[in-house]
Amino acid sequence: MGSTSPAPAGHSRIFYGETTSQYFVTAVNQGGQSAPSNTVSATTGIDAPPGLQVSLNGSGLPALTWLGTSGAVSYIVQRATTSGGPYQTIGSVAASGQNQGYTDSKITAGTTYYYVIAAVDSRNNESVNSYQVSITAQ
Repeated sequence: MGSTSPAPAGHSRIFYGETTSQYFVTAVNQGGQSAPSNTVSATTGIDAPPGLQVSLNGSGLPALTWLGTSGAVSYIVQRATTSGGPYQTIGSVAASGQNQGYTDSKITAGTTYYYVIAAVDSRNNESVNSYQVSITAQ
């Protein structure tokens, strides 16, 4: 389901996958059912980034990698010091093919960090968060 953290300004939270749905309304009373209203459609979605992993790089900094999401123009990197959040945005990465990455350089040794990534599409819609990964900084 949807994420519980608020979307950054200019973004709207949406659910997994792009879906177009069509809607119409009818009224029902004792006399029967009315004709349908005009049909409207709504398209939502971009998938959350898959394959999120974290490891310590050669400098001892958390290095995140994930797979690109179709339709993404950028990714939002979020971090928490408590499992499940609340998460704070620590960076943004422009989409650049299948393999994506981010190194977190603002850490405190001995602290465990929890990370999630969200994809952003060209309409500024933000996906739900990826699954969470964690690592303890050295």
